[in-house]
Amino acid sequence: MEISDSTYLITALKSRNQRLEERERELAEQKEELQAQKEELTAAIEEVVLKNNSLTETLQQLQKRNEELDQILYRASHDLKTPVSSLEGLLELLRGESLTPDQRNIHQYMEQKVSQMNDILKSLTMFAQASFDKIDLKEVLLAKTIQQAIRDLNYLPNFSNVTIEVTYDELEKVRTDELVLYNILKCLISNSITFRDTLQEGFVWVNFSKSETNLSIEVIDDGEGISPAISSEIFNMFYRGSERSLGQGLGLYIVKSIVERMKGQIRWISKSGKTTFQVILPES
Repeated sequence: MEISDSTYLITALKSRNQRLEERERELAEQKEELQAQKEELTAAIEEVVLKNNSLTETLQQLQKRNEELDQILYRASHDLKTPVSSLEGLLELLRGESLTPDQRNIHQYMEQKVSQMNDILKSLTMFAQASFDKIDLKEVLLAKTIQQAIRDLNYLPNFSNVTIEVTYDELEKVRTDELVLYNILKCLISNSITFRDTLQEGFVWVNFSKSETNLSIEVIDDGEGISPAISSEIFNMFYRGSERSLGQGLGLYIVKSIVERMKGQIRWISKSGKTTFQVILPES
């Protein structure tokens, strides 16, 4: 009986030892597999770090290039004003001279082109201001600002055919950035005057209203409207939605950029023969 028990015990121990050896081999294999996975993961992390460093360096270079291009744009838009102003002055002097009919036609053509060039420079200046200039909040006279914006649009071909009506909702002053307000009004009213039938008289309505914290600006026109086919593109840079466009397709892009920088909103609707742009600007 003792021999039988000993044999059973020995057999049980051998069986257990075999299971332990098998378990150790399994653990060793798992350890090797984990080590291999660790090495692969380490290599992958190193590759990601290298790519991240490369991407960071590339982004820094792009940021530097963008800043340089922005500075060039800012300087160019200002420096080119002087020669354009000189051309305007020379053309004004020629206006008083005795010119032949052909010379007057050429003079008128040159005035139109200088006005167009001046408008392009103003667009570039507005774009630079939207990117660089600090927001300067102060009390602004609405009537003075919109009257200046309207006066600066009198070169447009349709200007004399359009009646502009302004309602202030008893507002006289608002707290905002005067240059931002001027640029928004000028761009939106310019579009309302430009995109319409040149042979028909029309109307543009500008409405101001105010809540406790926001200034609302509505510019409504009875022009040609905005086709649904181009509705998703009108705020894109350099997009010109019509052959009537006289600019470089920057106006609405600039307005949207300025409004977003002011943490405001812009929306529009075109139906029933009228197009409405509404801008909401916070007053603080």
